[in-house]
Amino acid sequence: AQSDIRLVRSLLPRLTANEQQVMDLRLFGLTNPEIAELLGRSYSWVGSTQHRAYKRLQDLVRAHIDRTGGTT
Repeated sequence: AQSDIRLVRSLLPRLTANEQQVMDLRLFGLTNPEIAELLGRSYSWVGSTQHRAYKRLQDLVRAHIDRTGGTT
């Protein structure tokens, strides 16, 4: 589990700046409404940005697994 967390954290710099910011705040424990308020953005913007970040991370993790045979 720790290696999975390290893998995901190592991939965060491959996200856009907005995606990184939202994911950092989510990993810190903030909710979407809290993130929206903190960043001065709409709730829907945060949700969409988070969704894109999750999708990009999912693709990056899959590519890593394909390259390494599943080792982290």
